[in-house]
Amino acid sequence: MNGAYGIYTRSVAIVKIEDCEFANLGSSGGNHGFERTQTQMAADWATQGSVGSNRSDGGVMRIRARVDVIIRNCNAHSTLRGFRLQNCLQGRIIGCTVRSSLESAFYLAASDYTGATGCSNFFISDCRAEDVFHNGYLVIGGSDNTIVGCRAYNCASSAVVGWHTQDLRVQGCVFDKCTHKTYIGIGGLGDAWGCVQFGGKENITDTSGYMLTALNNSMLRCGQGRASAIVAFWFGVLDETVTSFRAVVDGNNTDAATVVYKDDSDIPLTSTQYPAAPAAGPSQSEFDSLESDVGDNTTAIATNTSAIAGLGTFSGTASKVVVTNSSGALETLDTVSKDQVKYLENVGSDLNDSLNNRLKLDTTQLLTSGVLKLYSNQNQQILMQHTGYEKDLKLYSNFGQGGLAWGSDSSVVFDGGRVSVNGVMLRPPLRTSDPTDPAVTCQGCLYVDTSTAGAYKLKFHDGTSWATIS
Repeated sequence: MNGAYGIYTRSVAIVKIEDCEFANLGSSGGNHGFERTQTQMAADWATQGSVGSNRSDGGVMRIRARVDVIIRNCNAHSTLRGFRLQNCLQGRIIGCTVRSSLESAFYLAASDYTGATGCSNFFISDCRAEDVFHNGYLVIGGSDNTIVGCRAYNCASSAVVGWHTQDLRVQGCVFDKCTHKTYIGIGGLGDAWGCVQFGGKENITDTSGYMLTALNNSMLRCGQGRASAIVAFWFGVLDETVTSFRAVVDGNNTDAATVVYKDDSDIPLTSTQYPAAPAAGPSQSEFDSLESDVGDNTTAIATNTSAIAGLGTFSGTASKVVVTNSSGALETLDTVSKDQVKYLENVGSDLNDSLNNRLKLDTTQLLTSGVLKLYSNQNQQILMQHTGYEKDLKLYSNFGQGGLAWGSDSSVVFDGGRVSVNGVMLRPPLRTSDPTDPAVTCQGCLYVDTSTAGAYKLKFHDGTSWATIS
């Protein structure tokens, strides 16, 4: 903490760094906020090397000219630069995080800033670049480098930049809120043309591969940066003479208005999706079928046009129903019979109102007049079922007999002039006093007098008064 570089090595064959924390290297950590202007950031950088300055020429680490580099589970915050590796032959950076750096978080550098030098055969995985005032991942020179399963969040410049490099792979990454500034943390202009930016043709080696392979990445809330529009993939000047002058861009998701922008070179984009996406438009067989259908429909349209034209001379009375008579000629009617309009008989009002006012099932609609009638020379019944009980209530009408039945336990049967009540028992009404209804209403009726506990009496009205049945 609190220095220029946390680690600076040169010409050491193998470097292995694990489980380290880095902070306030190349910067005191002050004035890192994105609200600061380009002029303010440049002024801070101009004080480097002076007494009391918040800046120095340093960062998390600078690893130069190595055969093999392994960096694992290291975190850094409030620094000038992040992880910078230069001219290394191979390596892995796994599970590392950089927060609040003023320059790129992860940087594979080339000493001459062309494809003649740089880092190759690097694998950067499960890393995070957050609140970075430049690029999340910057690659200059070299070849065959892979960035997979990484995140760049809130970066001033592009999430990933490749300059003068070949076979750069960016796969399964999440980039959110990147390319939102035109300048970087030391006040200069940034590499901020697209969420993923690729360009440069100096001293590159033809690998016969693909300059860029970008698969299954998420690029959301992209900013415009220095471009004329919001761009997901930006391609600059490239070497068009090499076999590897091509790119694979498949399965990515973005909200950028422009998905691919080619500033100078029209680099071929190769589709590798399997199974392949269907070609636009119908197949030949589908087109042949469509052509046949159109032909048939053209004939039908011509026939209908001729038929419609025949109506041109017809003149009838307003607000009447138009039908054809027995000879096929048009005529108007005041009313419509059930033979002319199936299922509707004697429609005397607006047809739409009649349909809307029909009795419908599964509603609480009330019948305020008329008769609900089941009419046929067959046995008929109305069945009411409750899903919580096992018995049905049935109102039925058979040949010469009708009735009301509750399951198989009880029923009231009407058979000619006879009425039968069937069941386990019959319960008359229970009262503590005689009903006061008029005699003409009560005559022939029964009830149970319960006024004396333990001595209930069955009473019958004989047309004059209530009498106890002994």
